[in-house]
Amino acid sequence: MRIKKNCEWCGEPFIAQTSTTKYCSKGCEDRAITASKQPVSADGETSNAPDSIDYSALATKEYLTPTELAQLLQLGRSTIYRYIQDGIIPALQLPGKTLVWRKALEALFDNAPAYTKRTYHRKTKKD
Repeated sequence: MRIKKNCEWCGEPFIAQTSTTKYCSKGCEDRAITASKQPVSADGETSNAPDSIDYSALATKEYLTPTELAQLLQLGRSTIYRYIQDGIIPALQLPGKTLVWRKALEALFDNAPAYTKRTYHRKTKKD
C-alpha cells in the first residue's frame, strides 16, 4: 500500500509504505526522537539540563538524594555514589532510597582542609 504523506519533522511530501509511517527517512525520525527527549522551557525553547535545574527547590530540601546532590554540586551521579562509598559524604541508605542530610554536607565544607596542589611525577626514560 502506498500513501502520500508529509514528514512530521521536515514537512516534505513522501510516499509511505504503511499507514503508521510519520517520517520520510530514518534521519528525520532520529532528529524527531532526539528533539522529543530534550527538556522544553516555559517559552517553548529547548534547554540544556544544567540550565533547567530548579536550584531554589533543592536549596530548601533538608535531605537530598544522590541525583539531586549531583545536580546541586554539578558532578556525576556515579561520583556522588563513589564519595558516599568512600565515606567522604555521609549518607543514610534505606531500602530503595539513599539520603544525604544537608547539614552534614555543609559541615564538610565548614571543616574542609586547606586546598593543596597535586604534584605529578614524570616518568624518566631508562637507558
